[in-house]
Amino acid sequence: MNGSIVIYGGYGKTGSLIARAALERGHQVVIAGADRGKLDRASSELGVPAAQASLDAPLALRQVFRGARCVIHAAGPFESTCRPVLDACNAEQVPYVDLNGELDVFRAVEERAASEPLSIPVVPGVGFGVVAGESVALHAASLVGNAARIWVGLAPGLGQRSAGALRSTFLTLARGGVVVADGEYAPERVGRRTFRSTLGARPRIFVSMPMGELWAVRRSTAARNVVAGVARPTAERVMMQSGILGLLTRSEAIRNFLVKRLAQDEASGSDRLESLVWARAEDLQGRAAEAILTMGEGYRWSAQAAVRAAELVAANPRPGLWSPGQYFGKEFAPQVASGQVICERV
Repeated sequence: MNGSIVIYGGYGKTGSLIARAALERGHQVVIAGADRGKLDRASSELGVPAAQASLDAPLALRQVFRGARCVIHAAGPFESTCRPVLDACNAEQVPYVDLNGELDVFRAVEERAASEPLSIPVVPGVGFGVVAGESVALHAASLVGNAARIWVGLAPGLGQRSAGALRSTFLTLARGGVVVADGEYAPERVGRRTFRSTLGARPRIFVSMPMGELWAVRRSTAARNVVAGVARPTAERVMMQSGILGLLTRSEAIRNFLVKRLAQDEASGSDRLESLVWARAEDLQGRAAEAILTMGEGYRWSAQAAVRAAELVAANPRPGLWSPGQYFGKEFAPQVASGQVICERV
């Protein structure tokens, strides 16, 4: 694996996109995962080596990661996959980045880093939308000075549905909502809060969700009040706010059914899709600023961001746990795949 970027979960939809993005940038790539059949098919399609390693086989994981330039972890749901991959990377002294968006996982990694110092760079959340949401929050906060309140809203344009991302989303819905209030994580019903903005000349209504952006923005801006939300179609928004979707997704059977149906629902024309991320920051005196980041289709953008992140941590490894904004700065996301950010005081 010497000098390679290893993509764990490289046979999934997002993992395959990451592999292609890394190859386009001239990297040696190895895809890894637990399923031998899927690995062989993806290896043949991508023209890259494959290495099988199950999450319950720590020595095999370590062998796969040994000597790698960086590991990009793309196999969700991260609640069950993060710890073994991170442990193997730490043991082999290989930098770790992932595409996690699950708030509980960020909090668990933070607790682990507090009790067991990490000897490698660990940068979770380098895909859409944590790294993007944190970036626009940092841009907006920079215009008001000491931001006390921040709102982050995602309006994703997705040409394909990742099964791993869907499983993570449904697990999040099943567990209920969270916001940052007075500096602490405060549980509340998913969708209890709504907020609005105009993006791409269209009014958007965001419903609050316990997303990883809460962890990243709280960590990098020190804002004591943070709400994150996503723009959803009216019917889905009503189901979230009523609690019906949360109740349904408590059933593993229903979650699996929804993942199977939605992961096959691929939209055409993904090259023309646009994702937007918005943030508003306010200080204690009521001064406010907003920032909007525009980019292309969300999964493709995530792949580009993950590869750029891997390049940077490999070139300049700084041990410890970092949010993407802490490690790369607020300009990282706008520089990925023709992204553009617009900021203004309001």
